[in-house]
Amino acid sequence: MTDFSILSGTGSKYSAGVDKDNRLLTRAITETENDHKAHRGNAYNWNTGAPFDIGANNSSAVAFIKNTDSTYKLIVTAFIYNLGIAASAATDGTEFSNIVVVSNPTAISSGTDVTPVNKLVGSSNVLTGTFQKGAGGATFTGGTDMIETLIASASGGRSFIGVGAVVIQPQTAIGIRYEAHTTTSQQYVQFATAMYLDKN
Repeated sequence: MTDFSILSGTGSKYSAGVDKDNRLLTRAITETENDHKAHRGNAYNWNTGAPFDIGANNSSAVAFIKNTDSTYKLIVTAFIYNLGIAASAATDGTEFSNIVVVSNPTAISSGTDVTPVNKLVGSSNVLTGTFQKGAGGATFTGGTDMIETLIASASGGRSFIGVGAVVIQPQTAIGIRYEAHTTTSQQYVQFATAMYLDKN
């Protein structure tokens, strides 16, 4: 029987190794899809900027993200909610706020453009879409509630919500609606997403 070798296809002439149990020796580096995209300039961070006051509004559309790329999907892997102390919020166990990710709203009543930041420093890649910070009392046109998160808002804090993958196809959108506790008179809030463009 003739021996044979598995050689590198890169021209380096390295051959594959086999251990005493006839197992091929391999070494692999694994990474998340988000990290993989970041190394190639296709992962982004987006947030609503400086915290803004939702006032005494019990329901506010606070973020609107629309993918207007004609080819690629935009994948959101996490939502980050930074909530200030809710003035006048009850502290009897009912002081929860509800944060709702809305599937495919068509518009937001009051929005300010905020540009996503590429996670590969120095990359010139940019996203094609609409990325807007909302405002206290703003509303969405259309859409379906998709993900809801209850948070005890009286003391404020930061919440990181990993979602695996929320897929925004071309010409579709998501929004975030903040529903403060009904007794809240003032609260400063900020919202963010981690996301990547599904581009090889």
